[in-house]
Amino acid sequence: AVSVATGLYAEQGVMVALDVRQKLLLPHRQWMIATAVLCAIVAVWALIQRPFPKKGRILFLGLLLAMVATMVIGADFGGRLVYDYNAGGSLPQPIHFKK
Repeated sequence: AVSVATGLYAEQGVMVALDVRQKLLLPHRQWMIATAVLCAIVAVWALIQRPFPKKGRILFLGLLLAMVATMVIGADFGGRLVYDYNAGGSLPQPIHFKK
């Protein structure tokens, strides 16, 4: 809940072009909210049936895998926002890395 709240708050300060907002920022937000919802479902289920759900273990593990998959996809959009478009930063574009 905290990560979703801070992400939605930070979204207000992100300065990117409208096409980048549509192409990267909105999908990033949607995937990460989906991740938070799946995380809440799995967490509540795990707390109710401690230490590990006896009924529906396959579904439980499937939800965990779905949560990880949505997190990976959402994080990819977020990483592209930061490293390809310097979203929210003031560095010159493109960002060059030195070893």
